[in-house]
Amino acid sequence: MRALNTILSNGKYGILLLSEQEQTQQLIEENLSLKLALAELAEKQETEKLELQMALAELAEILLGGV
Repeated sequence: MRALNTILSNGKYGILLLSEQEQTQQLIEENLSLKLALAELAEKQETEKLELQMALAELAEILLGGV
């Protein structure tokens, strides 16, 4: 088992022992959360890119007099 330092409610440092399986599960959950956040960020970035392209196209149309 690995020992992880944690702050107890009274403010003193204590040792929290997690089994290898618990640590692995915790890492899997953190990894999944990071992957979901990254996917959301990529989706938002793509949406913003498309909105910018549409705005630029509209600006070009205005500048060219609707040609």
